[in-house]
Amino acid sequence: ALRAKMAGADSGLVQMSRELRGNINRLSDSNIDTIFELIEALFSKYPRKAVNDELVKFLLDDCAAAVGGATVFTFAPTYSALTMMLHLTVGAEVGGTVVQGTARELQKRLLANEVAVLRNLLLMFINFYNYSVIHCSMLYDIIRQLVEHLNEQNVDLLLMVIQKCGAQLRKDDPMAIKGVIESVNEVTIPWRESWELYNQAKTSGMVLEAPARGNYTKRVQFMLEALNDVKNNRVVAQEADA
Repeated sequence: ALRAKMAGADSGLVQMSRELRGNINRLSDSNIDTIFELIEALFSKYPRKAVNDELVKFLLDDCAAAVGGATVFTFAPTYSALTMMLHLTVGAEVGGTVVQGTARELQKRLLANEVAVLRNLLLMFINFYNYSVIHCSMLYDIIRQLVEHLNEQNVDLLLMVIQKCGAQLRKDDPMAIKGVIESVNEVTIPWRESWELYNQAKTSGMVLEAPARGNYTKRVQFMLEALNDVKNNRVVAQEADA
Protein backbone atom coordinates (compact mmCIF):
# COMPACT_ATOMS: atom_id res chain seq x y z
CA ALA A 1 0.00 0.00 0.00
CA LEU A 2 2.84 2.37 0.87
CA ARG A 3 4.63 1.56 -2.37
CA ALA A 4 1.47 2.22 -4.37
CA LYS A 5 0.96 5.52 -2.56
CA MET A 6 4.53 6.60 -3.31
CA ALA A 7 4.16 5.60 -6.96
CA GLY A 8 0.97 7.64 -7.17
CA ALA A 9 2.72 10.67 -5.66
CA ASP A 10 5.60 10.38 -8.13
CA SER A 11 3.15 10.12 -11.01
CA GLY A 12 1.38 13.23 -9.78
CA LEU A 13 4.62 15.21 -9.64
CA VAL A 14 5.51 14.13 -13.17
CA GLN A 15 2.12 15.36 -14.35
CA MET A 16 2.60 18.63 -12.46
CA SER A 17 5.98 19.14 -14.09
CA ARG A 18 4.50 18.57 -17.54
CA GLU A 19 1.65 20.99 -16.93
CA LEU A 20 3.98 23.65 -15.55
CA ARG A 21 6.46 23.27 -18.42
CA GLY A 22 3.65 23.47 -20.97
CA ASN A 23 2.27 26.64 -19.39
CA ILE A 24 5.68 28.32 -19.25
CA ASN A 25 6.37 27.37 -22.88
CA ARG A 26 3.18 29.19 -23.90
CA LEU A 27 3.79 32.25 -21.70
CA SER A 28 3.76 35.63 -23.48
CA ASP A 29 2.74 39.21 -22.80
CA SER A 30 -0.64 38.60 -24.42
CA ASN A 31 -1.65 35.56 -22.35
CA ILE A 32 0.12 36.18 -19.02
CA ASP A 33 -3.17 36.49 -17.10
CA THR A 34 -4.40 33.12 -18.37
CA ILE A 35 -1.07 31.37 -17.76
CA PHE A 36 -0.88 32.91 -14.29
CA GLU A 37 -4.28 31.44 -13.38
CA LEU A 38 -3.27 27.99 -14.65
CA ILE A 39 0.01 28.02 -12.71
CA GLU A 40 -1.69 29.43 -9.61
CA ALA A 41 -4.06 26.46 -9.73
CA LEU A 42 -1.10 24.06 -9.65
CA PHE A 43 -0.11 25.40 -6.23
CA SER A 44 -3.51 24.29 -4.91
CA LYS A 45 -3.46 20.95 -6.72
CA TYR A 46 0.09 19.84 -5.88
CA PRO A 47 2.58 20.33 -2.99
CA ARG A 48 3.60 23.99 -3.03
CA LYS A 49 7.30 23.29 -2.53
CA ALA A 50 7.35 20.87 -5.46
CA VAL A 51 5.70 23.42 -7.76
CA ASN A 52 8.03 26.14 -6.51
CA ASP A 53 11.14 24.06 -7.09
CA GLU A 54 10.08 23.13 -10.62
CA LEU A 55 9.22 26.75 -11.40
CA VAL A 56 12.71 27.89 -10.40
CA LYS A 57 14.31 25.06 -12.37
CA PHE A 58 12.41 25.92 -15.56
CA LEU A 59 13.12 29.65 -15.29
CA LEU A 60 16.84 29.08 -14.78
CA ASP A 61 16.95 26.50 -17.57
CA ASP A 62 15.43 29.07 -19.91
CA CYS A 63 17.94 31.70 -18.80
CA ALA A 64 20.78 29.33 -19.70
CA ALA A 65 19.17 28.26 -22.98
CA ALA A 66 18.54 31.79 -24.31
CA VAL A 67 22.18 32.45 -25.23
CA GLY A 68 24.21 32.56 -28.39
CA GLY A 69 25.79 35.59 -29.93
CA ALA A 70 23.90 38.71 -28.97
CA THR A 71 20.72 36.85 -27.97
CA VAL A 72 18.77 38.75 -25.34
CA PHE A 73 16.56 36.97 -22.85
CA THR A 74 13.39 38.52 -24.26
CA PHE A 75 11.07 36.82 -21.78
CA ALA A 76 12.76 38.35 -18.70
CA PRO A 77 10.06 41.01 -18.12
CA THR A 78 7.25 38.49 -18.62
CA TYR A 79 8.81 35.85 -16.37
CA SER A 80 9.48 38.47 -13.71
CA ALA A 81 5.91 39.75 -13.95
CA LEU A 82 4.63 36.19 -13.51
CA THR A 83 6.86 35.79 -10.45
CA MET A 84 5.49 39.04 -9.01
CA MET A 85 1.88 37.94 -9.55
CA LEU A 86 2.48 34.56 -7.88
CA HIS A 87 4.43 36.30 -5.11
CA LEU A 88 1.42 38.50 -4.34
CA THR A 89 -1.30 35.86 -4.62
CA VAL A 90 0.15 32.46 -3.72
CA GLY A 91 2.60 33.76 -1.11
CA ALA A 92 5.94 35.43 -0.52
CA GLU A 93 7.69 32.06 -0.57
CA VAL A 94 7.18 31.91 -4.34
CA GLY A 95 9.06 35.13 -5.02
CA GLY A 96 11.58 34.28 -2.32
CA THR A 97 12.36 30.87 -3.81
CA VAL A 98 12.69 32.23 -7.36
CA VAL A 99 14.90 35.13 -6.21
CA GLN A 100 17.14 32.87 -4.09
CA GLY A 101 17.54 30.37 -6.92
CA THR A 102 18.32 33.13 -9.41
CA ALA A 103 20.81 34.72 -6.98
CA ARG A 104 22.68 31.42 -6.50
CA GLU A 105 22.88 30.88 -10.25
CA LEU A 106 24.02 34.46 -10.81
CA GLN A 107 26.86 34.04 -8.30
CA LYS A 108 27.99 30.86 -10.03
CA ARG A 109 27.94 32.41 -13.50
CA LEU A 110 29.68 35.59 -12.26
CA LEU A 111 32.59 33.62 -10.83
CA ALA A 112 32.79 31.57 -14.03
CA ASN A 113 32.54 34.76 -16.15
CA GLU A 114 29.75 33.25 -18.27
CA VAL A 115 28.62 36.58 -19.65
CA ALA A 116 25.71 35.51 -21.86
CA VAL A 117 23.86 33.64 -19.10
CA LEU A 118 24.89 36.27 -16.56
CA ARG A 119 23.23 38.93 -18.71
CA ASN A 120 19.97 36.98 -18.73
CA LEU A 121 20.04 36.42 -14.97
CA LEU A 122 20.81 40.09 -14.38
CA LEU A 123 17.87 41.05 -16.59
CA MET A 124 15.70 38.89 -14.34
CA PHE A 125 16.98 40.76 -11.27
CA ILE A 126 16.42 44.14 -12.91
CA ASN A 127 12.83 43.17 -13.58
CA PHE A 128 12.38 41.70 -10.09
CA TYR A 129 13.41 45.12 -8.82
CA ASN A 130 11.21 47.03 -11.26
CA TYR A 131 8.24 44.89 -10.16
CA SER A 132 9.09 45.42 -6.46
CA VAL A 133 9.79 41.74 -5.81
CA ILE A 134 13.22 42.69 -4.37
CA HIS A 135 14.59 45.72 -2.51
CA CYS A 136 17.15 48.01 -4.13
CA SER A 137 19.81 46.79 -1.67
CA MET A 138 19.89 43.40 -3.38
CA LEU A 139 20.50 44.96 -6.79
CA TYR A 140 23.14 47.28 -5.30
CA ASP A 141 24.89 44.19 -3.89
CA ILE A 142 25.06 42.75 -7.40
CA ILE A 143 26.36 46.05 -8.78
CA ARG A 144 29.15 46.07 -6.17
CA GLN A 145 30.13 42.54 -7.13
CA LEU A 146 30.30 43.50 -10.80
CA VAL A 147 32.55 46.42 -9.88
CA GLU A 148 34.70 44.14 -7.71
CA HIS A 149 35.17 41.77 -10.68
CA LEU A 150 35.28 44.58 -13.22
CA ASN A 151 36.22 43.69 -16.77
CA GLU A 152 34.97 44.85 -20.15
CA GLN A 153 32.03 42.45 -20.06
CA ASN A 154 30.96 43.57 -16.61
CA VAL A 155 31.20 47.20 -17.70
CA ASP A 156 28.53 46.38 -20.30
CA LEU A 157 26.41 44.66 -17.65
CA LEU A 158 26.69 47.68 -15.36
CA LEU A 159 25.64 49.95 -18.22
CA MET A 160 22.59 47.75 -18.75
CA VAL A 161 21.59 48.12 -15.08
CA ILE A 162 22.13 51.88 -15.14
CA GLN A 163 20.11 52.38 -18.31
CA LYS A 164 17.21 50.13 -17.30
CA CYS A 165 16.70 51.16 -13.67
CA GLY A 166 19.33 53.74 -12.70
CA ALA A 167 16.81 56.52 -12.02
CA GLN A 168 14.80 54.31 -9.64
CA LEU A 169 17.96 53.12 -7.88
CA ARG A 170 18.95 56.74 -7.26
CA LYS A 171 15.48 57.52 -5.92
CA ASP A 172 15.58 54.56 -3.54
CA ASP A 173 19.17 55.10 -2.31
CA PRO A 174 21.05 58.11 -3.75
CA MET A 175 24.08 57.65 -1.48
CA ALA A 176 24.69 54.16 -2.82
CA ILE A 177 25.10 55.55 -6.36
CA LYS A 178 27.85 57.85 -5.09
CA GLY A 179 29.58 54.87 -3.47
CA VAL A 180 29.43 52.90 -6.73
CA ILE A 181 31.05 55.79 -8.64
CA GLU A 182 33.86 55.99 -6.08
CA SER A 183 34.43 52.23 -6.31
CA VAL A 184 34.55 52.28 -10.12
CA ASN A 185 37.05 55.16 -10.06
CA GLU A 186 39.22 53.30 -7.55
CA VAL A 187 39.17 50.03 -9.49
CA THR A 188 39.91 51.65 -12.86
CA ILE A 189 42.79 53.94 -11.79
CA PRO A 190 45.41 51.30 -12.79
CA TRP A 191 43.63 50.83 -16.13
CA ARG A 192 43.71 54.54 -16.85
CA GLU A 193 47.30 54.98 -15.75
CA SER A 194 48.59 52.09 -17.87
CA TRP A 195 46.72 53.36 -20.91
CA GLU A 196 48.04 56.91 -20.44
CA LEU A 197 51.61 55.60 -20.12
CA TYR A 198 51.17 53.54 -23.25
CA ASN A 199 49.91 56.55 -25.22
CA GLN A 200 52.77 58.72 -23.94
CA ALA A 201 55.32 56.10 -24.96
CA LYS A 202 53.67 55.70 -28.35
CA THR A 203 53.84 59.48 -28.91
CA SER A 204 57.54 59.38 -28.07
CA GLY A 205 58.14 56.71 -30.68
CA MET A 206 58.58 53.83 -28.24
CA VAL A 207 57.10 50.46 -29.16
CA LEU A 208 55.24 48.87 -26.26
CA GLU A 209 52.63 46.18 -26.02
CA ALA A 210 49.17 47.69 -25.59
CA PRO A 211 47.69 47.27 -22.11
CA ALA A 212 45.42 44.28 -21.65
CA ARG A 213 42.50 46.60 -20.90
CA GLY A 214 43.35 49.14 -23.56
CA ASN A 215 39.76 49.31 -24.78
CA TYR A 216 38.56 50.37 -21.34
CA THR A 217 38.60 54.10 -22.11
CA LYS A 218 35.37 54.52 -24.10
CA ARG A 219 33.34 51.93 -22.22
CA VAL A 220 34.33 52.89 -18.69
CA GLN A 221 34.14 56.61 -19.44
CA PHE A 222 30.64 56.18 -20.85
CA MET A 223 29.63 54.16 -17.78
CA LEU A 224 31.01 56.79 -15.40
CA GLU A 225 29.15 59.49 -17.31
CA ALA A 226 25.97 57.44 -17.06
CA LEU A 227 26.48 56.95 -13.32
CA ASN A 228 27.07 60.65 -12.85
CA ASP A 229 23.94 61.41 -14.87
CA VAL A 230 22.00 59.16 -12.49
CA LYS A 231 23.62 60.75 -9.44
CA ASN A 232 22.75 64.22 -10.71
CA ASN A 233 19.21 63.15 -11.64
CA ARG A 234 19.72 63.56 -15.39
CA VAL A 235 18.36 61.25 -18.07
CA VAL A 236 20.89 58.48 -18.81
CA ALA A 237 22.04 58.60 -22.42
CA GLN A 238 21.92 55.53 -24.62
CA GLU A 239 25.02 54.64 -26.61
CA ALA A 240 24.77 55.31 -30.31
CA ASP A 241 25.90 51.75 -31.06
CA ALA A 242 23.97 50.07 -28.25
